Amino acid sequence: MKIHKLDNSDWVKDGVNYLQQTENICPFCQQSISKDLREQIESFFDETYENKKKELAVIGRDIPILDFKELKAKIELLKNTYKNNLSELEKDNNSTFENIKTEKNLL
Repeated sequence: MKIHKLDNSDWVKDGVNYLQQTENICPFCQQSISKDLREQIESFFDETYENKKKELAVIGRDIPILDFKELKAKIELLKNTYKNNLSELEKDNNSTFENIKTEKNLL
């Protein structure tokens, strides 16, 4: 069915609800539709469709919502921490190097 190809199942699902009220008249184009087409459309939205929709809703609740401002602030904090740690390591290395030079000169 083109519903898969066009990825418009929500839109078509809304139409199925109206289709039940319009007696085989398409709620979108107002043309008569065949019994076969109506059955195909209704079968697309069977119990499997509803179960998959419920599963997706459950999965969606488990996905955390990202606060990008907070995320950006944390990234900035990590950058600053990295720079500070790198600076401290360079100071330690310079101090160690100076100590080695001093000890060498004492020998």
